[in-house]
Amino acid sequence: MTNMLLPTLLSLLVVSQTHGFNPCNDTDGQAKKTDDLYLCYNKTSFTSTVWIPFNSFYVGGYKAEAWKGYDWYLSSSDGNNPGWDTVFTYTGNDWIPYKEDKLQGSAKNLSKQLDLTQANDHLILNFNTESNPLLEKHQVHRKEPTWFQQLKKSSTLSGTLAGDSSCYHLTLFIYKSGKDPHHFLSICNNITKEVNTSTSPSSTDTTPVLTKGPLSTTMTAVMIVGPKLKSDDWFRITTGITGHTNNWLLLAEQAAQDASDDCMVCLGPRPILRVVPAPIGEDCLTAVMNCTNIGNSNCTKWDRIFSITKQEKRKPIFSRDVTPTNHTCINMTGPGERLGSLNASSCLTSTEVDPSFKPESRADVWWWCGDPQLYDRLPGNWTGVTVAARPSHQTLSH
Repeated sequence: MTNMLLPTLLSLLVVSQTHGFNPCNDTDGQAKKTDDLYLCYNKTSFTSTVWIPFNSFYVGGYKAEAWKGYDWYLSSSDGNNPGWDTVFTYTGNDWIPYKEDKLQGSAKNLSKQLDLTQANDHLILNFNTESNPLLEKHQVHRKEPTWFQQLKKSSTLSGTLAGDSSCYHLTLFIYKSGKDPHHFLSICNNITKEVNTSTSPSSTDTTPVLTKGPLSTTMTAVMIVGPKLKSDDWFRITTGITGHTNNWLLLAEQAAQDASDDCMVCLGPRPILRVVPAPIGEDCLTAVMNCTNIGNSNCTKWDRIFSITKQEKRKPIFSRDVTPTNHTCINMTGPGERLGSLNASSCLTSTEVDPSFKPESRADVWWWCGDPQLYDRLPGNWTGVTVAARPSHQTLSH
């Protein structure tokens, strides 16, 4: 009895994943959850990058992270008999997949549309279908097995199986000696009559083109970015570090964005940011911070070092251990509320300003007013004492 039930149970687990089940368009809400990886596209031409953590899915009975050190490849066929002429992308460099003219079926186009790479903790799918769009109706040429034809008649999955849906059913393999373990990956059409499939900016920017399969339990940790990746996206994908949570990286990104030359930065262990005085002297501070065109020729060098930048929503978090009595201060008496708790005792020098002082945002220069907060710009009509400061990298030693 057990031997007879096991193949049936396994079939029920993979039927929806391997032969035409479309999780993007569950019209009657009856579709069951699946452990397989699904992506849904609502336009045929797009560029996107998909990050799939190794700890989010299983291969060969183990979490994918257990297969670290192995390379991966994608096949346009099923997991039973893929054939090397269906393999169109490979993460290793010890061999390369066949050229397009030797590939079979959809692998020919997929070799130009999809690329697979890997990092330490995840797989990366790079989609670029702008020159070779995906099909709105992908034709599956495999014959449906008898057990699948019978299951299609089930009312539980009514309206969600192949026939009305269209998916690219791929197989993700680990390259190893012996039989290669695999996991299914589907890319399904979610285009409706209401969706414009053109690639005009108005249609591309409003809704995500590529989305997670909503019925897949393994897609919750998957990240999709694009079409144009920012540098912080690449840091997040390749290292797990982002400027949203790492202050040192945030400062490095800001400096790189405003630099006129290429640069290289090195990330130290567990950096702690401390507020130190900005190097701009009292004679240049107001001229540099309050003007976009600096009239004083003796101060123009600071315009190149601390260039004008956009207002920054992400403010660095820093240590409250601030060096006292060494700052060049700005003292303003305005009609508004007092900003911060700083007083003249923390100032090496102090310059009186009036409400016309409205400093611009400059890269790597912040305003500190005594509280555990930094400002890249100051509010209007404020009152108080503030200093031009820079969060500095300091590594603790024990």
